[in-house]
Amino acid sequence: MPIRLDPSQLSSEHQRVLQQLLESDEKPFLSIGNDQKVELPDRLYHFLQHLLTEMKNGNSMVLLSENEEFTTQVAANFLGMSRQFLVTLVESGKIPFRKVGTHRRIRYQDLKNYQEQRDEKRKEALNDYFSEVDELDLYDTVVK
Repeated sequence: MPIRLDPSQLSSEHQRVLQQLLESDEKPFLSIGNDQKVELPDRLYHFLQHLLTEMKNGNSMVLLSENEEFTTQVAANFLGMSRQFLVTLVESGKIPFRKVGTHRRIRYQDLKNYQEQRDEKRKEALNDYFSEVDELDLYDTVVK
């Protein structure tokens, strides 16, 4: 289940602590019990630093698992397309899904994979187009 962190819901005391964490040169640590301190791994520290910076700037953050499942409407919104077009992609096997009763569910990770493949194909097509324009020496040509 996604977790939404909304900075407007933080008390002024929590906002002050958040600011202190961001301004500190020392890396925070976790306290286990009364006597054990564990330093945060760098990747987790940088993740938390990014999260806190976004919240300080007034941006809400959503944390979800890569296995989180979306409805077709939410998945379509995420990819910036109509639900019907997404259903066509799903039914053609381009995006994996599972059925819950009569409803389709699509994992976030599968949406990210599709998005990355789509973006890569777009970049390749654009590069091919510009290579052809360059080969034909049309780059600076004004078309009327």
